[in-house]
Amino acid sequence: MNKDIKKLLFVNVFLAISDGLFYNFLELWLTSNNMSLSTVSTVLSLSALITVSTIFICSNIIKQNKQKGFCVILILIKFLIMMVLYFLYKTNINVLIKFLVMIDYAINVEICASMYPLISVISKDDKLFARRSLLYEIFYYISALIATYLLGKNILSLSINYNSYILISSIFLIIAGIILYNVDLDKYNKKDERKNNYDILFKLIKKIKKDNTTILYLLYIVFNDISFYGITGILLTIIIKEFNLIPVTASYIKLFSCILAVGIGLLILEKLTCKNNYINLSIKLIGRIIVYLLPIIYLCKYTIIIALAYTVLTSSSYVHITDAPYINRLSKNEQLPFANLREMIGYFSRSIGTFLCGLCLAYNFKYNFIIAIVFSSLATIVIFKAQSRLNIERKDFNDR
Repeated sequence: MNKDIKKLLFVNVFLAISDGLFYNFLELWLTSNNMSLSTVSTVLSLSALITVSTIFICSNIIKQNKQKGFCVILILIKFLIMMVLYFLYKTNINVLIKFLVMIDYAINVEICASMYPLISVISKDDKLFARRSLLYEIFYYISALIATYLLGKNILSLSINYNSYILISSIFLIIAGIILYNVDLDKYNKKDERKNNYDILFKLIKKIKKDNTTILYLLYIVFNDISFYGITGILLTIIIKEFNLIPVTASYIKLFSCILAVGIGLLILEKLTCKNNYINLSIKLIGRIIVYLLPIIYLCKYTIIIALAYTVLTSSSYVHITDAPYINRLSKNEQLPFANLREMIGYFSRSIGTFLCGLCLAYNFKYNFIIAIVFSSLATIVIFKAQSRLNIERKDFNDR
């Protein structure tokens, strides 16, 4: 593997560790600042909305050959915000805390969204896309698991609490920034690509308007994210509320499930991907539709467990089928703007799903699954159509 790709994957790993330490307990960190469940849900929903506008601005300002330096700057800004949040803990200055959490969230998404476009400057590959994603997830959840284990314990004279993880997280963030700063990507950027980056997002949108395959893929992101976050938008809170568990136990359950999901994703990527992609898509999406019917027909702890477990355990699987082929259809200089466009759409959809999750949960959890099954059905229809068009494209290409 190219040494610069390895460096970028190390950046990915340290970002994952930093995020796992900080975001795993973000919901509970916010509630410990005297914020209600509805307020936390609203903050997370608004965070996703602010992310959309932030990504849009970045897409139109940052050129491909400047994205590495821009990411380093974003990492530094995020570090400063985290330091301020650390000192604001339990000060009851909640307006500022909520604002900074939302800004931090938006910046973090832009940093993570830039990782594969940075890698694609060197090489584009469906399995590399999936491995980068799975690598991030496994280290995210491992770090979150360690954080859960250490919560409430004493290390030397320091007592570990929710706020401690902001400080520890910032250390790994800076390490990621230092490694990224020392990666030389200029040698991979062609001269014509360096000059032709202006208004690339608007040019890409004009191109996409005529590309039905990409439109179908983006619709899949909308429907799938609303469905997924409609029942998992505040998953830790759901586990605590629905099963009457303490935060640490709930966190262990969530993290072990997510780590298992990554393991299943890796196994499927390397060994269990069917040659027929319609079967792969059916396992992930039609399987979800079936399990969502169970709590709608009869809502109890067991049907909720089955539905949530299947959703979480399939969350990391088949991204080399559902995402990578549509992303890698685009040229190198379109990777960053498309990644940003994809994230804008994804986080807008996530915002809707998270808002609906908190809203429905306040009334009856059955409504969450009704929303999930409707949008999962729509996601299944559009991704099957996208796969059909992709198959035709590949056949035409091979026949040339």
